Amino acid sequence: MQGRGRGAGVARLQQRLGAATQVRARGGGGGCGPGLRRRCQRDSARQENARLRRTLRQAEAGVSQLQAELERLQKDFRQRAQRRTREQQALRELAEENLVFTSYVRMLQYGSRAAEEPAPPCPVYRLVLAGDSGTGKSSFLMRLCMNEFRDVSATLGVDFQIKQLLVDGEQTTLQIWDTAGQERYRSIAQSYFRKAHGVLLLYDISSQSSFISIRQWIEDIKAAETALPLMLVGNKTDLRPGLPEAAGVRTAHGQKLAMAHNCLFCETSAKDGTNVVEAVLHLAREVKRTAGSSSGRGVRLDASIPPPRAAPGCCRA
Repeated sequence: MQGRGRGAGVARLQQRLGAATQVRARGGGGGCGPGLRRRCQRDSARQENARLRRTLRQAEAGVSQLQAELERLQKDFRQRAQRRTREQQALRELAEENLVFTSYVRMLQYGSRAAEEPAPPCPVYRLVLAGDSGTGKSSFLMRLCMNEFRDVSATLGVDFQIKQLLVDGEQTTLQIWDTAGQERYRSIAQSYFRKAHGVLLLYDISSQSSFISIRQWIEDIKAAETALPLMLVGNKTDLRPGLPEAAGVRTAHGQKLAMAHNCLFCETSAKDGTNVVEAVLHLAREVKRTAGSSSGRGVRLDASIPPPRAAPGCCRA
């Protein structure tokens, strides 16, 4: 009996061991229980995270290098662009200076020829258009001589036109020089003042800065060797209706400045032609009166040298 009891106990123990083995086989494969399996999964996840972090750090380092190289290339491009801009500006300034001095030499040639020739049948007077760049001097001259309006760019150096007007019943020829308003050409403009009979000094009624500059222009004109009749011209009156009430230069301010410096005064519009001819005619009368009382400073224009950029028949009144 005892032998049979021990045999039955051994059989039950074997059955339990077999069942436990099956459970372990189903639950962990290779002998891992549920807890051990979770630890294996965590270890595997940590390893994968570490690998991803290393990859990310390497990628960030590569991006930083690319950004540094991109910044270096951008800086180099900007420096080269700035160099090209400076070189182009220097070339433009050299070309402009060449035009300025060519125009000045042409004016001296006209003056020397006029002094050598007999008195003209009708008086010829030199007028200079002056004022800041952008005040409409070239458009004013185009309206006067061609009776048309173009929004032209800043004058390079000096432009030149001839206009004939009937002044106090006498045919009079006006030789009109349109000077550049840029600061670097002020010394050239002063040379023209010394050889002129009168000056049309323009400001833009929509630009306070151009009006403020008028005082310096007047000082430059007064520094000429002889007193010149001066017409102060507020140009671009066509812009006044669209200006805010506090903006622009009022007519009264222009009149007050003209009175303070003993100048003639007029407001004009080169765009629609308002008062352009009238302003020049008024100044021509004053020039004629002044020249008549100071031994006649009128000169003769050599007809053999045509004025540049003048269309046929465009400069007749």
